Amino acid sequence: MNNIPVLLSLATVPFSPRESGPIAGVESNYSELFKSPIIPDLPSSVQMLPSALFLLFLTILLLPPRSSAIPSSTKSVHYVVQEECSPGTYIGNPIQDANIQLSSKQPLSFKLMYGMQEVFDLNETTGDLRTNQHLDREVLCATEPRVRRKIDRPPLKRLEIIKVNKEIKYANVIASSSASPQKCQVKTSIVVYGNDKLSETWINVYLIVRDLNDNRPFFEDTYWNLTISESTSVGTTFKLPQAIDPDEGENSIRRYGLVDESSPTCRNRFSITCQSEIVSCHLRLVVEKAIDFETCQNHDLILFAEDSGPSDALLPFRVDIKGENEFTPQFIQPVTKFAISRDSQIGTTITTFHVVDKDGGKDGEVTFLSNSSYFRVTGGKLILSRSLLYYPGKQMNVFVTAADGGNPKQQSTVEVAIEIAGQEAELQPDRIFIKPLGGEAISGVEAPIILPNAAERDTLVALVWTENDASNIDCSIQPELPHFAIENAGHLMGKPTFTLKVSRSYNFSENYNMVRSRIEHRDVRIVCGGSHLNLRLRLAPPLGQQFRFIHDNIRLSIEESSSPIIGFYTLRTVNGIGEVHFSKERGLPECDRMYINPHDGTLSLPGGIDREVTSELKCLFSAFDTDDPVNRIKISVVIVVLDINDCSPSLIKEHYFLPEFDSVFQPPDPSTWVPLFKLHAIDSDAGLNGTIKYDLRSVRTFGNGSTYDRIPEFRLSVDSGEVFIKGTDYPLLDREEITEIVLFVFLCDMGSPFRLSAEYEVRVTLEDVNDNVPIFFDAESDNILQNMPWYRSIEAVPGFWTQIRIFDPDLEENGTTVLSILDKPFMEGDKEPYLRPHQVTLFKDGRLWVPESLTKHIPVQAVYLRVIDKGSRRQLHSEVKLIVDPEIESHKRNQLKRPMYVYRNAHRAGKYTERRDDKNSPTMLSRVHIILIVVGVSLICCILISIWVACLVLQN
Repeated sequence: MNNIPVLLSLATVPFSPRESGPIAGVESNYSELFKSPIIPDLPSSVQMLPSALFLLFLTILLLPPRSSAIPSSTKSVHYVVQEECSPGTYIGNPIQDANIQLSSKQPLSFKLMYGMQEVFDLNETTGDLRTNQHLDREVLCATEPRVRRKIDRPPLKRLEIIKVNKEIKYANVIASSSASPQKCQVKTSIVVYGNDKLSETWINVYLIVRDLNDNRPFFEDTYWNLTISESTSVGTTFKLPQAIDPDEGENSIRRYGLVDESSPTCRNRFSITCQSEIVSCHLRLVVEKAIDFETCQNHDLILFAEDSGPSDALLPFRVDIKGENEFTPQFIQPVTKFAISRDSQIGTTITTFHVVDKDGGKDGEVTFLSNSSYFRVTGGKLILSRSLLYYPGKQMNVFVTAADGGNPKQQSTVEVAIEIAGQEAELQPDRIFIKPLGGEAISGVEAPIILPNAAERDTLVALVWTENDASNIDCSIQPELPHFAIENAGHLMGKPTFTLKVSRSYNFSENYNMVRSRIEHRDVRIVCGGSHLNLRLRLAPPLGQQFRFIHDNIRLSIEESSSPIIGFYTLRTVNGIGEVHFSKERGLPECDRMYINPHDGTLSLPGGIDREVTSELKCLFSAFDTDDPVNRIKISVVIVVLDINDCSPSLIKEHYFLPEFDSVFQPPDPSTWVPLFKLHAIDSDAGLNGTIKYDLRSVRTFGNGSTYDRIPEFRLSVDSGEVFIKGTDYPLLDREEITEIVLFVFLCDMGSPFRLSAEYEVRVTLEDVNDNVPIFFDAESDNILQNMPWYRSIEAVPGFWTQIRIFDPDLEENGTTVLSILDKPFMEGDKEPYLRPHQVTLFKDGRLWVPESLTKHIPVQAVYLRVIDKGSRRQLHSEVKLIVDPEIESHKRNQLKRPMYVYRNAHRAGKYTERRDDKNSPTMLSRVHIILIVVGVSLICCILISIWVACLVLQN
């Protein structure tokens, strides 16, 4: 993969340029260069014109650029100033304090360059440094922005009023012994230079701002609430809100205080403590004494904070006590045996229960329950709720339970014995109930019963019971029917029950009409005790003559439509007596859209139906005639919705992420198509209406100014929607060249009578892989390090330094690099002397510093460097050989010396897999090449000018 050269800006680091020295051998080389035949008749000035022009061009090219760095030095001065000083306060004279002498012969200029220029003012004539505004230490040295809400501060004397005649519990703020006060230091820079601007001096001014107690502590909350359980043990602590004081050290918060404003019986339950930290403390509320919900439901407290000055930081807060269900309700009932007359009126009070529950609130609220159907408990009173006239006994045991409102509930039960005085009355039931098989219970004067036209013996027809559930009553059918009888079935459903059964098998199908006429005209009733219930008997028709629908099961097919579908089917019945009515059974929400005409059974869909929402509709309908009793039948209708082509295809996903081509691996076969990803489209229609075809209309690429002369060729499968790229174009998927691809996709279904289509723009974002080795740059952003300038250090220890830049076009961890010095050559057979890692100082910004003592005896040495990225999948690195040859007389880059040999290696899983040579990789033209090209062009121009001048002379 081609590595793209990128220009990197130099860091703002002062460095000294080298003076341009004379080039040895230039004059003799020029003489040899112009040993060409010269016209003897021309003047000497004309003959020397080409050489003069050539020297002029070469001089212009070799002039040092105007952007060369100015020799500079750096000094530092320190000042201390009090916070909140007024504008114009004198700080000092950094020029004089840095021992820079002002002279009228060599005037100096100085200027405030970096730092907080809006805070300081520098007199550019005298060098006096003064403040430009009030110095607020909390603003200048704020570690993080704080959003302060508007706080309604209480009157300043309110705290003094609260403290009067109150017991106050304090907690001192004690910082850890390891804590150190935070220093507020502001930095600015001043540059000093002469009129010739050939040298400059930088002065770093450090200003320490001392803190004042100019901020009162405050609480961010105006009120606070805490809820704790009454079962909380003594010594438990809870976190409290802390006050805020922007001041530091002794000017910050010194202690907290707690005032208890609860009722006298609820005081002295809490205190506060500060758990020490490094620079502050954790304020905690401590439970000093046991708390009880039944005694105090809440406690009103006031928390305040104090520093070395007056304070108004108050925080009223309430501690709510949550009650626990600790106690069980207790009956206070000296007598649990009572007597009552059998003929007592309903609503008579037998006794009143008294229950005590020591819990408070809902936990102490008691409710009563009774296990008897003859008595109820209301408001603690045991009340008769049912007549005892027919109770078959003289004593009744009633269990009453008292339960509280806690969670979980606690309860207690008491047994009450009730003696019933008086003779049991003869049972006189007032109502008889009959429930036909498959029907509902019927009571009153008359009940309709449908008898089967054929039945076996013991076939159940109906159940019979009385209202008062008497066990000594007997029921019978009058007059007796030849094939039916009533039998005592004992207790069913918790009550004495009788059954109406078939006593003898029969089949009335052949004589149906005659038997039906006889049964329907008979007067039959059921007698239980002194009550009776009239029966209106009907004989069910035989098979084939019942009231029924013409079709047993109905399955319909209709096409979906958004318009109303009216009268698409009609339900029909036979053997109905009188008028027949139709209705729709409830309980099926999906059938709410269906409408049935109650008179003729016509089905309609007023709102239409959508197959994509409902592909099949199942509804239940019923029909009933006007017979007495009515005959009711039901039928299930299934409606299958047929599809029409009314939905266009659509893509589920329009944005894909695709890893870029990994150049470490071999590209695929050029003749193959490489699958990339698969498009997923949906069409809610069915069959051919939902069959989707894909078509790729065009492709667009977006990126970093791609150098490729063509767009990668893609292919889209018509049926499956899978996207392919041609094997020869797969290496073009380079994220450093192309960041995003847009595929213009056309979708079409195969429906009829017309096809529906849609167009989409599918975005494909290339994801980065670690496929680029780090690139070395010199300080002037040349791609290949051919020559490196070395500069003399002006520090206390003499030495030389240079600067290297590194660029990795990959992203995130793949593009994060680490530069290191090797302890031995990476090239086999390299015998040149080299420097070890401990002999060279490597800085974070890419600067290398070599002591001058190491270069005196061995003028030319090498430093072997390696840069490696931090890729997680694999790590790539480059290695370089840097020649250390700082010549003292020549402080400028020498284009003919100090060659730099760069070797780039790719590693995967820590093993050597590939070696790249710069000879085969394209590089940019070096500066030497550019000079040679310009010199060549200049020579050609000089020759042409010389020929033109010679022609003019000959003509004259």
